[in-house]
Amino acid sequence: MINPGEGKRRRKKDPVPIKEVIDIRTGETVFTLEGVQGNLHALVPLAGHNIAVALTEVKVKDKEASGIYGTALSLPDGKQLWRTKYGDRRAKIGASVQAYPVPTVRGDTLFLSYLGTHALDLSSGAIRWGEAHSPVDGRLRNAYAAPVVSDGVAYYATNKLFKAVEADTGALRWSAKLRSPPAVSEIRITSNRVIARLGGTFTDGGKLRRSSPIGVVAYDKITGRQVWFYPDAEETITDMVIDEKDDLVAFADGVMIIGVRLSTGAPLFESAIQYFRLYGIFEEESGGFAISGNYSKTGPGGTSGGGGLGMFSSGMDLEDLPLDSDRLEHDFIIRGQHHILAYDPELRIIQWSSLFGEPEIDDPEVLRTGLLPGWSGKGRAYFLTIMKEGKGRRSREILSLFGVDPLTSRIVSRLDIPGKKPRFHLDAVRDRIILTSYERKQKRTTYQGYGL
Repeated sequence: MINPGEGKRRRKKDPVPIKEVIDIRTGETVFTLEGVQGNLHALVPLAGHNIAVALTEVKVKDKEASGIYGTALSLPDGKQLWRTKYGDRRAKIGASVQAYPVPTVRGDTLFLSYLGTHALDLSSGAIRWGEAHSPVDGRLRNAYAAPVVSDGVAYYATNKLFKAVEADTGALRWSAKLRSPPAVSEIRITSNRVIARLGGTFTDGGKLRRSSPIGVVAYDKITGRQVWFYPDAEETITDMVIDEKDDLVAFADGVMIIGVRLSTGAPLFESAIQYFRLYGIFEEESGGFAISGNYSKTGPGGTSGGGGLGMFSSGMDLEDLPLDSDRLEHDFIIRGQHHILAYDPELRIIQWSSLFGEPEIDDPEVLRTGLLPGWSGKGRAYFLTIMKEGKGRRSREILSLFGVDPLTSRIVSRLDIPGKKPRFHLDAVRDRIILTSYERKQKRTTYQGYGL
């Protein structure tokens, strides 16, 4: 779904941009959402069911008719299949949909988290069960995990309790009290444990904000008894890498790469994060790209030796905080705001690190979130920069997308796209980027597709 007017302040005389669903392979419009009643907050595509569910807020004089609605549209023609009331007129969905978890689908049930936690029957649109609760801080993006369903049980967090309920009926199996209501940002299920990541550093769309407490908690899957709690994470915490065979839970905080036992929470390793910063220019070489310049070894907060200039101050907004973790064979891959590194847990050394951002980047959203996933499923890491050229009316922005081979830390691809303010959608599965622009005079949206 493409929203041409997203992020723009519309004047009364401007035409209302119509949201369109396009075929990402061809760029052709499949259908528009012109006929969907209400202010659209989210469109949830469910390809396996050949439908998309639109969440809209309807405000009319009839108070009973006002509220939040879910409408099922068949794919690919957009025909309405059912419409159901999801929340009454007092229910509110914030303007930033990114503050809510992406809905979870299991079988014919859609688990929604916009007004609390609710289970919706996809065949009829009926709400099977649910409870209203609000997130700890509704401004934070990607800070709250959607319900996770395993073996017929749904696991989720309210702002006070962590719960396990029957996925079909909502009947309570167990609940555990959460300390100092945290943002539960990740829930993972193993054979006998439920692991939850608490708090961390998130964006509200402008600034970085820390949500405390920060740590990891493990519950017994059957009884809900707390088995262990890791409370010592500093400043932030990445997503978790869990390996049942190795009895391991690994993650990074603002200072260390940390590994603990999955069964007991006992520490296995702690190693200081160090980036090998590189200052230089891109040089074309053998059809790819190489980097030349001087190296400087640093930690997340700034330069710690080895020469070179410090790129950032010690303020939280500008630190190179770890954002994402993954595993490549036996190495752990840690992505910071401007670096990616590989850590060997057996040798307890950093094998390599690569810079993907430069100090000239000044777009706050790019600085703080990277805008793109830190890892691609095709074994290539993509990183985005936006740089400005010129001043005043002659200024333009250049969107540059770099592809990094994580095995060699070499930049293997680079795509530069100039524009006034590039607006784009990433298709990571097919390695494509779709740029959109809205032409006011023609009252139409145009699309340009690029291969990565």
